Amino acid sequence: MMRPWLAFLLKAAVSIALLAVLVQRVDGAALLARLRQADSLLLLAALLAYLPAILLQAWRLCGVARPLVRLRYGPALAITWIGHAFGQLLPSQIGGDPFRVWYLGKQDIRLRQGFLIVLADRVFGFIALFLLLAVGLPWLFGLSEDTLLRGFAIALVLAGLAAWLGAVWFDRLAMLLLPPAWQRRLPALLGEMAVFLRQATFRPGPALNGFGLSLLAYLAQTLMAWLLARGLGLDIGFLALLILMPLANIAAFLPVSIAGWGLREAVLVPALALLGLPGESALALSILIGLVQLAAALPGLAVWLALRR
Repeated sequence: MMRPWLAFLLKAAVSIALLAVLVQRVDGAALLARLRQADSLLLLAALLAYLPAILLQAWRLCGVARPLVRLRYGPALAITWIGHAFGQLLPSQIGGDPFRVWYLGKQDIRLRQGFLIVLADRVFGFIALFLLLAVGLPWLFGLSEDTLLRGFAIALVLAGLAAWLGAVWFDRLAMLLLPPAWQRRLPALLGEMAVFLRQATFRPGPALNGFGLSLLAYLAQTLMAWLLARGLGLDIGFLALLILMPLANIAAFLPVSIAGWGLREAVLVPALALLGLPGESALALSILIGLVQLAAALPGLAVWLALRR
């Protein structure tokens, strides 16, 4: 088994290598000039615009937990912020999820229940991304006739939806496809997971709450990116960012880099090139998006330290 520190160093190396390659492909002087000209007031406005995304995700966590336990908003916000903080400091943006499960336990929520709650909460966020991408496919196809890009986008949407449906119907698929001897060896938690995800994502009330709040959170994130673009003097439409940002978000969740650094840029730079944006401008915007997300998450460390006392 790979030691945690070695895995961390390898993923940090991936982030650094990807960023280095991207920086070498653009005009370094133009990149620095673009970053220096960023409007400080719009940078602050972008940070403030992103904070509601965290508030909405805490609200979503309360709703997801409701079928199992009653979770008050204050603790949910603290847990969500801690998750964001460690998601920005650990490999991939889901690195904070174990911390969320742990601190749900501090609310007298059993470990098994905490795992199901965090899993369902994450599923809502993921599926909302794939739904946004699916809705934006016609617009994306209008930007490029590249067959490879179109095929990749369609495959990504289908893979996300297939993963969702496979998870929520796992128990029934296992009964249908696996021999009885194998079925008896499956952990009971997998069956509970499927039932809970089915109840959370298919029932009108919980589904409306989960997907609705997820979409509102992504609107806040898109507003943040749009304000940063305006602060850099870039003319990018809000709708364009709303359709393209899910690609970067999905890439950032892959556990092969630190908090998605490098992966986000590797996706967003060519995606924004479809709009005619120069590489250095797209890279500057992606870097600022990462820095604002990091700044917004840092209060979670203060919350974590306070709860450790």
